[in-house]
Amino acid sequence: MSASLSAVALLLLCSFSAFAQLRLYVADGALEREVSGLYDLGSAGPVDLVEIRLRARNVGTAAVLLDTVRIAGQGFSVSPPSLPFSIAPGNAADIRVRFTGTGTGSYSANLVVNTLSLLLRVTVVAAPVLVILGDDGVSRLDIPAGTSIYMGRVLKGQSAARPLWLENRGRDPLAIRSVAMTGVPFNYRGPSPFTLAAGASQRVDVEFAPASSVAYSGTLTIDGRAFPVTGVGYDPPLPRPSIRIDGNTASGQQPKLVVQLASIPETSATGTLRMEFRPLMASLPDDPGIRFTSTGGRNMSVQIRAGDAQAWFGNQREAVFQTGTTAGTLTWTLELSTHTETYTLQLLPSAPLLDTALAGRRTQDLDVTLNGFDNTRSITQALFTFYDTAGRPISPGTIRTDIRREFEQFFTGSTATGGVFTMRASFPVSGGSAVQVASVEVEIVNSAGGTRTQRISFP
Repeated sequence: MSASLSAVALLLLCSFSAFAQLRLYVADGALEREVSGLYDLGSAGPVDLVEIRLRARNVGTAAVLLDTVRIAGQGFSVSPPSLPFSIAPGNAADIRVRFTGTGTGSYSANLVVNTLSLLLRVTVVAAPVLVILGDDGVSRLDIPAGTSIYMGRVLKGQSAARPLWLENRGRDPLAIRSVAMTGVPFNYRGPSPFTLAAGASQRVDVEFAPASSVAYSGTLTIDGRAFPVTGVGYDPPLPRPSIRIDGNTASGQQPKLVVQLASIPETSATGTLRMEFRPLMASLPDDPGIRFTSTGGRNMSVQIRAGDAQAWFGNQREAVFQTGTTAGTLTWTLELSTHTETYTLQLLPSAPLLDTALAGRRTQDLDVTLNGFDNTRSITQALFTFYDTAGRPISPGTIRTDIRREFEQFFTGSTATGGVFTMRASFPVSGGSAVQVASVEVEIVNSAGGTRTQRISFP
């Protein structure tokens, strides 16, 4: 019997010791102030939210189980951690207490934390209730002190006002001593001071006139009660851009790209222009010759200047680019402000283009050198017709040569030059003197057609 009583006594002692380890503090950031008995939350206006953070700290050497957190009192509510909650030695659990009162007078509540009891008190003083229109533009919402009022997004250089109402929900006239607005570019539009009769309301406006495209903040103060005000200024929307190509758009050319806005912009902006190339046939490699001439790459920065409807590329009004020597599809993507625009250009297959054609002679050999490009990389034949000094074709007439294999091998191993090629052909002369040959005509054929030179004279 005595052993049982001792066990019970020991259990009670342990429980009492554990509860004694728990203490309550008012927490303000990293600062804590111990409270017990009575704690006064101060004063507030009707519908204002009063909130404090209490901290239940374990100051002992053993864990404490937090299993009871409750509050009793009109207008009060409490938000504890999920219970039960174990608090290790030296650790704490935060408990939030909130109060909102409707009528004037003194309010109190009893907060119980395990075996600790704390009396909370707050006084609701006579003050106007700030009312704002809801998002539907019809309903009205009470705004407690400390609640932010959002003015929305307003175009830079313009202004917008938000209507508010101050209501007296008491039984006596209410003297409003001061209503003021701080923070540029917000302004208060309404009387101050003034008196509200019982049950009356007074419309007041807050005006927002941003000068820049940034976020702003201010404070509306009504007899010492603060209401944060925020708003965002933004630039006028950029007119829609479009891409235009000027000049010859065939392979081997240098056209100009222009970006034009649909109307005169009111603001400046910066964007990016990207150029992408897809060969006509998937088997063909990329063409490094397709690029912007000023950057040597396929990306360009685009600048828009307020008052100018045509974009700038650095100090140039146009972006010159090379179309390269490969057939395929060129696509530009312009990202500018909120706009994304694309433009597509087809580089069509063409017969070989010959830049230069030269003829030379050695003792009994004739040489022909051709420089050009084939944007299909599919040259198959070369045709040579030689002429004598009288302008007559020399027998056996046109010499047809199959050069498909040579060009396939050349283009396969030449990925850095696109479709550019140099072809040299040599012809030994037999049965006569090479000086009797005066000129030659050459035709080069690919999958898109043939290109024929004029008569090339031998020196």
